[in-house]
Amino acid sequence: MRRVFLLLLPFAAVALFFAALWRSAPMELASPGAESPVELPLASTASQPPTQAAAGTAQPRSVSSLRGTEVDGRLHVDAQGNLIISEDLRRLFDYFLSTQGEEPLSASIARLEQHLAANLQQPALAQALNLLNSYLAYKAALAHLEQDFPRQNSLQALREREQRLQQLRSQWFSREQQQALFGLEQLYQDFTLARLSLLHDNSLDADAKAAAVEQLRLQQPEELQALLNVQLHQDLRRQSQALQAQGGDSRALRALRMEMVGPQATARLEALDQRRAQWQARLQAYQAARLKIEQNQGLSLADQQVQITQLEEQHFDANERQRLQAALSLQQARQAN
Repeated sequence: MRRVFLLLLPFAAVALFFAALWRSAPMELASPGAESPVELPLASTASQPPTQAAAGTAQPRSVSSLRGTEVDGRLHVDAQGNLIISEDLRRLFDYFLSTQGEEPLSASIARLEQHLAANLQQPALAQALNLLNSYLAYKAALAHLEQDFPRQNSLQALREREQRLQQLRSQWFSREQQQALFGLEQLYQDFTLARLSLLHDNSLDADAKAAAVEQLRLQQPEELQALLNVQLHQDLRRQSQALQAQGGDSRALRALRMEMVGPQATARLEALDQRRAQWQARLQAYQAARLKIEQNQGLSLADQQVQITQLEEQHFDANERQRLQAALSLQQARQAN
C-alpha cells in the first residue's frame, strides 16, 4: 500500500502535511461548493450478504493499481469472534478505497466487502461493515473539511483545522474507536503542532528552539519516535540537497539540521560529514598516485599492477579494500553527472 510520508517541514510547508495526513489521497466524495456530504453507496449490512453487490452497485473488477500488491492491513478478531479495531483495519479500508478514481466508488466498496466476507465470520463481519459505513461517512465529511481549510501558511489555521478534525472524528467514532484507528497519527499531529509552536516562539533563540524540539521528540512514545526518526531524516536529506543546490553554506546546513533534528543528531551528522570528507580525500589521493603509476611508461603492466596493489595496501585496510572499487565507481558516476 502506498503510504503518504508525513512530512515535518518548516512553517511555510507544514500545511502540505496536514493536507496529506491520510494514507491515501482524500477521496473525491464531495462536489465543489456542496453544502452537505454527498450521498455515498453504503456497505452491505448483516442482512444483505456482501458476497453479492447491492442493487445498483458496480461489481468489482481488476484495477491496475492493485495488481502485484499485497493487501495492506490485516483483520483481527478476539476469542469471542468480535472484530478488533486497529490501524491495521483502517489501512485495509484505505487499501481498497484507494482505487476510487480508477473505478466507481461503489466498485471499490464491493471489492472491500468481498474481502471482508471472505475473511470474517459473524459477529465480526457485521461489525466491520457497520464501521465501514461510519468510515465512508467520515471521509465524505473530511472532504468538506479540506474545502473549508485549504492549504495555508498559518499556525492558527492549522490549530483550527485540528480542532474541527477532532470534532469530526467524535461525530462518527467512539473514543475507543478513534484511539484504535487514528492513535499513532493523532500523536504525530499533536507533536507537529507542538513543534511548530516552539519554532515560532520569539522568546527562544535558535539553539533553544532546537533543544526544545529535540526534548519534545524524546518525550514521545517509542513507536512514534521511530516514525519521526525515519521521516525527519528523509525530509532533512531532501531539504539539505535543495539547500546545497541553492548554494547554501555549512552554517545554513547546520541551522537546518538544528531546527529539524536537534543538537545531538546534528553533532552526529557533522561527524559523519567529516568522516565522509576524509574518505573522499583519501580516494582522490589514491587515484592521483595510481594515475602516475599507470602513466609511467617505464613500467610493464605487471609491474604497474604490483605497485598499484602496494599502493592500495598502504592507503586502505582489508575491509576498505573490499569496497574500494565500488567507491571509485560511485565517485566516477557522481563526477560524470
